[in-house]
Amino acid sequence: MHRAKNRTSMAVALGVAGLVWPSLVCAATDAMQTPLQRALLSSWCGAGPQAAEVLGHCAVCWVGAGALLAAALVVRLGATRQPPRHAVA
Repeated sequence: MHRAKNRTSMAVALGVAGLVWPSLVCAATDAMQTPLQRALLSSWCGAGPQAAEVLGHCAVCWVGAGALLAAALVVRLGATRQPPRHAVA
């Protein structure tokens, strides 16, 4: 029971991290640029006009979010088999 609760908590934490990842990448990218660089960029995530984007985010945003969400799925659906308990006589 305790392992299942930990597994669920970890899966939820990874899922939330996956959902927040694109915003964190954008904020970090924006924070490291000069005001001129920020003004010249046309994309929402800060990848630059030459980068291929899907729904306003670059590949780094989607790969990071996908990896975190996949990790959440693996953790949540991982083996739930518990080790055998030894009877105490």
